[in-house]
Amino acid sequence: MEKIKDFLLSLIETYSSKLSCWAWDKRWKYRNTSHADWIKGYNKWKTK
Repeated sequence: MEKIKDFLLSLIETYSSKLSCWAWDKRWKYRNTSHADWIKGYNKWKTK
């Protein structure tokens, strides 16, 4: 039973990381934001 559990958890870990990377690329790959824009947005968020 432990081997099956370990196998299933390894599958979840592998495919969840691949899905996360794919979603990140779809969302942020072609954005034209500079480092300064990120800092401005972070500071604005932090002061809320």
